[in-house]
Amino acid sequence: MPRRTASDEDYLTRNYPAEGDTTSSGGYGSPTNVWSDRAQRGNVFGVGSYDRPAATDINAARAPFQPLPVRDQYDDSLLRQGKDTDIGDSSSADPVNIVAGGESFKFEPSVNGGGNAVAIKKGQPFAGRMQGGGKRTHIYGTWEYGSGYLGEEGRGVEGRPFPFYVWPVIWVGASTGSYDEYLYSTEYGLPDNTTRPGGRLTTLTYVSASSNDSTFRILTDNITATYLIASLATCNNLSSASSPIPQNYAALIPIGTPLPVQAIQYYRASSVVLTIDGYNNTAALSPMGSVSNVLLPGTTDIALLNCLNHTIGSTVILINKSDDWTAGDYFDVIVYVISGLMISYYLFFPLGMLIVCWIFRGVSRCLHRTRQKLRRRPRVEAPPLIVVPAPVPLPQAVLATYKYDVTPPDSEVSSQLSGLSGATLVAGGSRHWWQWSRRGNGQRAQADIPMAQVQN
Repeated sequence: MPRRTASDEDYLTRNYPAEGDTTSSGGYGSPTNVWSDRAQRGNVFGVGSYDRPAATDINAARAPFQPLPVRDQYDDSLLRQGKDTDIGDSSSADPVNIVAGGESFKFEPSVNGGGNAVAIKKGQPFAGRMQGGGKRTHIYGTWEYGSGYLGEEGRGVEGRPFPFYVWPVIWVGASTGSYDEYLYSTEYGLPDNTTRPGGRLTTLTYVSASSNDSTFRILTDNITATYLIASLATCNNLSSASSPIPQNYAALIPIGTPLPVQAIQYYRASSVVLTIDGYNNTAALSPMGSVSNVLLPGTTDIALLNCLNHTIGSTVILINKSDDWTAGDYFDVIVYVISGLMISYYLFFPLGMLIVCWIFRGVSRCLHRTRQKLRRRPRVEAPPLIVVPAPVPLPQAVLATYKYDVTPPDSEVSSQLSGLSGATLVAGGSRHWWQWSRRGNGQRAQADIPMAQVQN
């Protein structure tokens, strides 16, 4: 019974190199890579023919190789929008709290992850290391142990940060040479370490429904494995087990336990690994980049492999940073607010005082100019009050004085006033008269004289 369909063969030959073909025009995550010079088309699964790019090419070295056919490459834009994907039924699963670095974080399937990387506090395991910041778009590593760390290159997990808060898986065994020592780090303890975020290491087993030769195992922490069971239910029609039971990853190496040479894909900063029984990739035991990967067995169930790979990458639990606020987040907010206030005080307070002084000075100058203008403006006095007095008799006014040799002009009155020494013309109202006084005795006499007769 054939293990692959024609469509499987066509997909693999289009997207993955044949043995001996190490030239590609694409990289990680591209389902349309074009590979040239195929030397072999029988066993075409591309794991055995990928050469890691030279370390001198930074961009190429940072582009991890995706050795598994991802079902048309999952659309992470749905995850960014918070929508359910079409893989697995994990959208209704309740969040779970996982303690990492002394703090509790809420994990959920199919969320995008994220958040800022912060240092683990003192008194906690791996104090000072950074944790957090990993997103769903960074979920895929490569076939190499220690892959999947954003911005981190090289093999192994020793001294690495925790971008997804959880610890990487560990391999139980002993090194057989200087090139495989990176596989057996001891700083994360044994598989049953109770301080491991998510619990002890467990395995899930998926056996192909079409071939007993394809047995896949997933190694990860217990909580992650439990949630993956619900997500991977979409692959049950391809597997002989409807609901696999998590098995503890033993401290010894019994037959059937996944081995590092059986790994075909790491996820979530090497905290999840997918293996296949019967695979022996000796490239994992050789110097990095010196040997090509060994090809997968020809009986590999590609449909089940594709389903497992795609579902793990799309639904493995991550921190729901959009809804989860930890004590560290509140502390960061307080620190930022206080820092902002202090910076504002020392930076903007002097500037604000200068602005206030400038405004006050401008207002003072305007008032001063206004006062000066008011001083220079001519005063407008009120018109005098006109009071009409009651009619009173006008005082007599002397109009002319005639000396002794002057004779009054009217001969008629002069005859009456003969013997007077002088005459004075007196005006009083509308009347005029001559007034004489006798010499020596002060006697006076007067006579009315018409206006026409007044002469000097």
